Amino acid sequence: MKKAILILMLALSGCSYNLTLMDRGSSEVATGHASQAGNTVEITLRGKQYRGTYAFVQQGYSTQSNSYAMSGGYYAQGSNYGHTQASAGNGSIIARADDGSGLRCSFTFSSSSQSGMGECRDDTFGVWDLQISLGG
Repeated sequence: MKKAILILMLALSGCSYNLTLMDRGSSEVATGHASQAGNTVEITLRGKQYRGTYAFVQQGYSTQSNSYAMSGGYYAQGSNYGHTQASAGNGSIIARADDGSGLRCSFTFSSSSQSGMGECRDDTFGVWDLQISLGG
């Protein structure tokens, strides 16, 4: 049983995502990957290897309700609290190449479909469309 739990934990900690970027000006394509282990990102763009991290914030919602009832001299009160987790949120990538050039991305991501999309900007003011998909 302990061995099965360990294998499951290792499998889940190794989730990775494929990143595909396309330059809006030239249709040039760049690729990369992101790993949940350490929230690390690597992107190869125009012959440079960018390395960095990503952050993701999943939205949460909470509700609270109170109910009161009175009938025939009897009184009842109830209270309820609920919390739901949205399946989508926003994130950002900050990455840097060895020569000091940077790449910044903003994206939305759905945890239910394990995919997302966004936009990246490099230091030369290039704008790249970003697609995120579950890795193999």
